[in-house]
Amino acid sequence: MNRLLRDLYYHQAWADANFWKGLESFPPALKDPALRNRQHHYHYTQNAFLWIAKKTGEPFKRTKPEEFTDAELKAYAREFNTQAGLFLDEVTESRMQEIVEIPWGPQPRPDVTLELALTQAAMHAHQHRSQNAVRFRELGGIPPPGDFIFWLWKGRPGPDWG
Repeated sequence: MNRLLRDLYYHQAWADANFWKGLESFPPALKDPALRNRQHHYHYTQNAFLWIAKKTGEPFKRTKPEEFTDAELKAYAREFNTQAGLFLDEVTESRMQEIVEIPWGPQPRPDVTLELALTQAAMHAHQHRSQNAVRFRELGGIPPPGDFIFWLWKGRPGPDWG
């Protein structure tokens, strides 16, 4: 299994948990519609890519930000990170090289392996955490650390969902 991809997902779990702790400690950020909608968007997207990866045959559950309380959205993020970690611990290298169907995007859709799709999902979440960190600072707060290198320097800690 690709070590870098596994590290991106372990970092993501830590960064997601860190950001949620930051949100809970700074109510103006938690109440900000732009920040909260983006939190939902990237957690929703994380779940969509995991749904693609798992190929359960079940339809994907579409959600909207207003369907979640703050605690429920945090739990949604936490459950994704738990399930993604379990998936990555068990997936085979041959499965990671399979072409997956991503039901959105350009037509015709180019071939994308599961490994590349999961890389996209991790990078997408990182992008939106960064946008939310900027917004957090604009609201007068100090966003929690989320950089990959910081996670490495700390010894690759696991997530602390508080």
